[in-house]
Amino acid sequence: GRLVGWLADGQIVFDRRGAVQRAQAKVKAGTWIEPVGRHEAYGPWQSINYNLQVVRRYLTSDDPTYLMAADLRMLIYGPQDLFWNYFTIRQLPPDSEKKKIQYLHEHDPEFLALFNRFLAEPDRHAKFHLYAQLAERVLAPVGPLWPQGATIMNVNAKVVTVEMEQQALDFWEALV
Repeated sequence: GRLVGWLADGQIVFDRRGAVQRAQAKVKAGTWIEPVGRHEAYGPWQSINYNLQVVRRYLTSDDPTYLMAADLRMLIYGPQDLFWNYFTIRQLPPDSEKKKIQYLHEHDPEFLALFNRFLAEPDRHAKFHLYAQLAERVLAPVGPLWPQGATIMNVNAKVVTVEMEQQALDFWEALV
């Protein structure tokens, strides 16, 4: 995706044998990148909610191992889930992180400022509060955050929707 995007939009500065120019012409002549579909929001919705729930639970512990695990999740999964999925959920085309940052500067500077605060926050509880705020903003186009203590179902299907997840939860509730 990214290489094709670079070829489609990039400026060739040096191409000794013309191979990059030929590749660029081929990319521009065809449809190589499929637009992000609405169904692709399910994975990010589940991932962000799941990681937020896990961190929330870990932060209730006094065990240093759980607290470090919370820190790791907010350091590793948090930024990745929040930043990249902001664009996926809004069905924006794939691009480089630099162009995504420029996009946020122009179209959602409040989100970018909050994201930067999240990255820099040293206090784990304050960081979690920012994490939850960002998660809510990222997921706003597809639905709310899961309530605290929510149960989820992993539906075995090629394409899973929020509606399918809700049907599975309703089935589970009917059993218990």
